[in-house]
Amino acid sequence: MSGPKCSDWEVRENRLQEERARCAALAELQALFDDVKKLQRTVCAERARVGAPGVEQDTSLPERPTGTETRLNLESSIRRLGEVRTRLEEERTWIAALGQMANLVAKAVSGQAARKEAGAAAATAALKTVTEARSKTVNRIMSRLPSGLPPDHVGRLTQVAQKFVLAPSEGVAQGVELELRRLVQGMQDAAARRVKDLAAVADLRSALRGYQDDASMAVIDQLCSVVAGSRTLDAGLEARARTVAQEARARADREYASQVLSEEFSALGYEVGEQFSTAFLHGGTMVLSRPDAGGYGVEVAFEAGRQSLNTRLVRLRDEDIGASERALRDKEAEESFCGDYSRVLASAAKRQVQARLTKRLPAGAMPVPLAPGIDKREDARLRKQRADVLRGPAQQEPRQGKGD
Repeated sequence: MSGPKCSDWEVRENRLQEERARCAALAELQALFDDVKKLQRTVCAERARVGAPGVEQDTSLPERPTGTETRLNLESSIRRLGEVRTRLEEERTWIAALGQMANLVAKAVSGQAARKEAGAAAATAALKTVTEARSKTVNRIMSRLPSGLPPDHVGRLTQVAQKFVLAPSEGVAQGVELELRRLVQGMQDAAARRVKDLAAVADLRSALRGYQDDASMAVIDQLCSVVAGSRTLDAGLEARARTVAQEARARADREYASQVLSEEFSALGYEVGEQFSTAFLHGGTMVLSRPDAGGYGVEVAFEAGRQSLNTRLVRLRDEDIGASERALRDKEAEESFCGDYSRVLASAAKRQVQARLTKRLPAGAMPVPLAPGIDKREDARLRKQRADVLRGPAQQEPRQGKGD
């Protein structure tokens, strides 16, 4: 039986909607391309004006759209241009900070020169030479800064750089220069740790993707806080995230294995029921029965901690037959179940559920016990009642009672 079909009108409508989406993406990409191109020229001009070295990051632009790209290619180019624009804006902020420092240095030089007497031209020239040399040192040190620094970090660097340029002696300048280098090195180390933490967070979030339990969602929220910058990825959070991911994966594997085994037993005619999954996941014992099994069932005992199960054949009723006939029936029933169990394991293996047999007794090696809950005395009483009905009233045993 074939599935539902779309009419020609629906096909044309879907194609028209797809073309509209593609045209909208093309227009957005063309506008974004012009915007980023303009920003790139502005950043290059400001970098040349300040004399700042280029930041090592990829700000190359993709080719201008031609109008023949697919919607998916257009959306990919939009994401790529968005990333380039973000990096250019970060570099523009960094260049602005350098320009601010250069202005402070220029004001310091002009202020120092203005306070000197007109006849002290030689001293003023020497001071200018020293401050210019220190300014070049500041630019070399600051060129190692990572992009995207917080405003408070930029303010701190500006203060230390100004203090270095205006230091009254070389001894003080050397101490302030060492402080500036330590600040920049610390920010470099923090940026490197940030990159490493974000990579680790991406791996952890990928491992937790798709799990909706409370523990997984709580850890995912904490990892999002790391990405937002409101907390750091410490060893405790990383270990907890890995543990929760492993537990969620193991739980999902157990749920899948429970579903597969339940379906395979059901396919062979066994009455499984909803309690199969509960017993499989949390531990417990249950009996699987089949209408044509001749009074036999399968007792399944699950051990949740060890992720294992034990099976054995059990009798669902206590029939009054001889020992030899009992042994023969038990062996035939066990052989039948062993075949069913082998088929269940083989089918489960095809669905990526692997089982390892740790112990297997041959059919007939042990007597088949009664299933838990079967009362032998009650079963014997019912058999006696059935026998009395077959014999008739005249042959029934007289009841013991009190005489008149």
